[in-house]
Amino acid sequence: KRIYVHQDIYSEFLETMTAVVKGWKVGPVAGQDVMLGPVQNQRQYEIVRDFYEDCRRNGYSFATGAEGAIAGTGYLLQPAIIDNPPDASRIVMEEPFGPIVPILSWLTEEEVVTRVNDTLSGLGGSVW
Repeated sequence: KRIYVHQDIYSEFLETMTAVVKGWKVGPVAGQDVMLGPVQNQRQYEIVRDFYEDCRRNGYSFATGAEGAIAGTGYLLQPAIIDNPPDASRIVMEEPFGPIVPILSWLTEEEVVTRVNDTLSGLGGSVW
């Protein structure tokens, strides 16, 4: 998933979305008020953790969720928002199938359409 937000509202959108995500309770699915449960299996958990590591290794800015894995049992990951990573970054070009998403700014419709279509998968995206 990728979220494209017009530069005129980017800062406000990022701040609001970050506040919402920080308010999510992460834990076992049977837990009360849990918004986000574990990743489905160990293999997928390791794949998604590698996305967190790749973002850290490349110095991308985490608006939230930089800690990644949550100590304890299960395959729990703190949801993460990556603030405006490069278009060619792995987090933009690949689908992690986990709780980590890039938010990217755009200026013109022509630019954003070109950027949105520059992927092999295109499973999900939002333009604001």
